Amino acid sequence: MKNINSAVIKRLLFIDKKLNNNKYVKTGNLAEEYGVNVRTIYRDFEFLKNVYDAPVGYDNNKNVSVI
Repeated sequence: MKNINSAVIKRLLFIDKKLNNNKYVKTGNLAEEYGVNVRTIYRDFEFLKNVYDAPVGYDNNKNVSVI
């Protein structure tokens, strides 16, 4: 596994906190709130899912990311 810097870790913790509080989050809202591109958030979700086997996914009906 490649090393990740502290900024990425902080962002992943931010995402985790939002998901634990809400269960559903709009990826665009996360990106806007954290000040990054929406593609960055998508990559973070893929990282959480693939590296840490986190139970995250996407609900097409609600257009949100879910835990």
